[in-house]
Order: sequence, then structure tokens, then C-alpha cells
Amino acid sequence: RIDYLAGQPYAHHPRRRKRARKTKTQTNTCTQATIADDSKESTSKWRTIFNGRDLTGWEGDPRLWSVKNGAIHGETTPEKRARGNTFLIWKGGRTKDFELELQFRCSSQNNSGIQYRSTHIPEGPKVRNRWVVRGYQHEIRNEVTLPSVAGFIYEEGGKRGRMCLVGEKAVWNRDGQKELQGKLITAEEYQKLFRLNDWNHVRIVARGPRLQHYLNGRLIVDCTDLHPTLARRDGILALQLHAGKPMWVEFKEIRIRNLEAESSVPKLPVEAYRLKNGLKVALSRDPAAPTTTVCVAYHVGSKNERRGLSGFAHFFEHMMFRGTKHVPNYDMPLQAAGGSPNAFTTNDVTVYYESIPANYLERALYMEADRMAFLPSALDQKKFDTEREIVKNERRQRMENVPYGLASETIEANLFPKGHPYSWSVIGSMKDLDNATLDDLRNFFWEFYHPGNATLTVVGNFDPEQTKRWIEKYFGPIPAGQPIPNIEVPEAPPVDRRVTQYDRVQFPRVYWTWPTVPETHADAPALDLLAD
Repeated sequence: RIDYLAGQPYAHHPRRRKRARKTKTQTNTCTQATIADDSKESTSKWRTIFNGRDLTGWEGDPRLWSVKNGAIHGETTPEKRARGNTFLIWKGGRTKDFELELQFRCSSQNNSGIQYRSTHIPEGPKVRNRWVVRGYQHEIRNEVTLPSVAGFIYEEGGKRGRMCLVGEKAVWNRDGQKELQGKLITAEEYQKLFRLNDWNHVRIVARGPRLQHYLNGRLIVDCTDLHPTLARRDGILALQLHAGKPMWVEFKEIRIRNLEAESSVPKLPVEAYRLKNGLKVALSRDPAAPTTTVCVAYHVGSKNERRGLSGFAHFFEHMMFRGTKHVPNYDMPLQAAGGSPNAFTTNDVTVYYESIPANYLERALYMEADRMAFLPSALDQKKFDTEREIVKNERRQRMENVPYGLASETIEANLFPKGHPYSWSVIGSMKDLDNATLDDLRNFFWEFYHPGNATLTVVGNFDPEQTKRWIEKYFGPIPAGQPIPNIEVPEAPPVDRRVTQYDRVQFPRVYWTWPTVPETHADAPALDLLAD
């Protein structure tokens, strides 16, 4: 908590700005945001996939699967055993982003399951029947004692087994580790919710990496699977009969609807590749667009700065517009073509971009490559001193001469431990800017501004093959730099701290701030919206 107390007031009124601070560190402290589930009714049409009379549209072992009293009936007996786990496979489509509803009941001697985003394995060295399926499974059981109950996610035929238990809100992160984010239901609540020896209603919602299981109207599992190799985004739907003890299971009122059509995120065609010097390239063509945007992102931000050199990433952003020996004024050739160049710096990246008429794409590519290769040759003390004063004045305008302008810098310094790469501001301190030298700037360029530490993106109306030739022509000859060591970003430990800052403001203001989840987390967009 930051208490910003009034001292000598300004003559004008302060801007009102209230935001929750969301950092990239993996911590959930001080408060818990409740993220709405995906339970809103959709305009997509439901599709009934079991007709209640026969197994039309389904395929499985005819010895074990039938229809009884309007329900799919699967049963094994001592005389009719399952040769390994076997499945009744829906042949009417695939499950990608979808919502599924059905009713089930089963005996208590064994377990069953609902497979989705799964793979049919008809043959192989360990395949014992023609209807083997592997992938995500919604567990089906007739038990009420956690954890062995209906509803958890089991990775059938996979490495993770019971990958998300009933009651868990969890994330399998990109490092392949499971992180628990919260609890959805207690053991006592589950016992009251489940209808033992009776029909139970199941609802499965899968959108992107997020998998949600509902039982009788209540969310009981919420799993986000970001695993780099094991996560699934598409596959078949099937119902399971488990090998082993004789059992029976029944399913009815099965319907499904596609959620892909509901997504507001357009599907963009992206071609990605890498030059021999390490430059990553991404191309996305839209022939209907009248313009093309070129973007070069250097993977360097304020977190890469060393002690005494804060603000250098942002300072260098300014210097990149000072021109080279080939292009003395960077803005003029692009603006003369109707283009609009700009840039920004964050804790993690520095990004340069320009939107231009499509027929001037080659000019933009040449100019980005030119300053990547030749900027240091045009750096001199006069340009350095001029731009340094501009950066210092920007700090005055945005922070020091604005009511509550120093709040963000104070928050970062107190939210993170001393020395943490996110504990200082992107714009840097006046002291460090004053102490910077031209040699410091040149060394910063050689360390971070090279093809191996950059990503080039071209989006809009362009000829892909011609664009590739231009990229190879202008960026290909630039030498690859030295590999950049990874910056370890430790978690920000939860700290109960109250800081009071005095400044020349007209009214007191209170900031409540907490670390939340990484920007790659499934809850990050919702938290961003909440913060605004």
C-alpha cells in the first residue's frame, strides 16, 4: 500500500488513474481475484450426437456396447471381458474448442471415462484391441470419497496420470510443472453434490489451453495446460470401458457445440523462420490491407540493465532515431512515403515499428537493417548529449512534474526485493543518465542489438516471396552477435508493507498493489481488464 500525501499543491488538478499492478513474476498474494468461468449461453447451436435408439455415428466393440432404455450401455462380464481399456468412438467430428453435456451413471466395481481431444490408436505393439484411445479423460466413477471420484482429468496413455484432481484450479506451465492456483470444492461439498447410484450431469468446456469440468452445475476442475509437448488442442471424442473387474456404464442426452466460431480472435496465417545469423522472422499476409507494418523487436529491456546504468534500454530507443551514415534522418524517408514510425521500451523488450503504404515495404526493411548494422558508426558526443537531455526532459514531463508521477517508481522499488530486475523504472534515474558515457552506449549496442537477439515481423499486404528476398538481402549479411545469457527473474515474495510518500499534490491518494500471475498465464487477460 502506498499512501501519497499532500504537500505543496499544484495549480492544476491531477489525472485520476487507478490500476492494479500486474507483474510477470509468478506470485499470487494479498488478494485473490475471482475469474469468471465460461458459463455464458452461446449462440452456437447444440448438436445432439446420440439418437437414443442405436449406435449410429459411434464405433466400438459390438460385444460390449449397446443401447438400452434410451442410453448408451457399455458392459463387461466374466464371459465378455475387455481386452485392455476399450472405447466407443464418436465418428461425427472432432473436439477442439467445444462444450459437451451428457448424463451418466455406472456401477461401483470399476471406472469409466469421457475422452476428448484424444487420439485413436488402432494398432501397435501394446494395443490389445482396435478401439484404443489416448488423451484427456474426464473420469467416471460411482464414488464420493476424494480423490478417486468422477470428474478429475486423467491423461489416458500419457505420462501425467491424474493431471488435475477434483477441486483443483491448476496450471501445467511451459516448464512442464504443475502449479496449484486455488480450490474449487471441498470433500464434504462433493459428497453432497454427487448423486450416488443415480444419473449425474457432466459439462466439459475446452477453450484453447483451458479445460473445465462441471458436475451437476458446479465447476469442480479448472485446468490450464501449457505443457510444451503434452498439451492437446484437438482430437476425437470417445467413451471408455475399463479393463479388469466386470462393470457397466451408461450415457444419455449427449450433445455438443463448437466454440471456435465464438472466438473473437482472428486466425492469422503466420509463416515463421530464422536466418542463418539468428534473426527470427514472422510473416503474416493480409492482401486486403492497404498498408504493411514492419516491426523489429530487440529482446532487451530495463531488466537487462546493470547497476548504475538504469534507463539505458529506453535511452537507446531514442538514439536509434538519430540516423546512420547512410540515412542521416530516420523519420524523413518514411514520413515522405506516408509512413508512421515509432517505438517503445518495456521491462523485457524494445520494439521499433513503422506502418507504411504497401509499395514502400522495401524502404522500411532497408532502413531497419541499416540501423541494426551501422548505427554505432554515426554515434557522436553531440548526438549523445542532445538525446540525453531529451530523455531527462521526458522523465520530468512524465514523472517528476506530474502529480503522483513518482508513484509507479516507488511501487516498483517496494514491491520487488532490492536488485530484482523489475525493481527500477524503465526510464531510469537522473543520476544514472547523467553518469552515462558514449562508450557505455556503444557497448550496450554491441551486446544487445544484433540479429541473434531480434525478431522481425511483417504484417499486411505484401508478396511473401519478394519480401523474403528483401529480408535476406538486407538483414542476411549482418553478423550474428554473442548469445545473450538468460536473466533469472525470481518470484516477488509476499510482503505486507505500507509506504508513505510526500509530494506536491493537491489531494492524498492510496495505491493498493500486489504481484499476480505471469503475463503468459490464462488469467492474465482477465486481471488486465480488472486492473483497468
